[in-house]
Amino acid sequence: MMHTDEYTISLSRELAVCEGAIRNVRRKLAAFEHQYGCTTEEFPERVRSNQLLIATADVRAWSDLAVSLQAWTITRKEYGNLLLQMKR
Repeated sequence: MMHTDEYTISLSRELAVCEGAIRNVRRKLAAFEHQYGCTTEEFPERVRSNQLLIATADVRAWSDLAVSLQAWTITRKEYGNLLLQMKR
């Protein structure tokens, strides 16, 4: 596969964007975890079983952040794999 340094630079930049987004999402998730005293993994079951008193807006925001973290993590992995392929 023929490529230029521009591809590598662009992929490196995209990886940096992903890393920044992941840090930001994790920081926000940690705030919810601290506020409500449970992990993001425990949160859905605790809401379903009414063990967690939480505002509807916070349920939506926390859920959206969890989904966002998964998406950013997948994207970071894909960019990382592409970058590795280009360096071969």
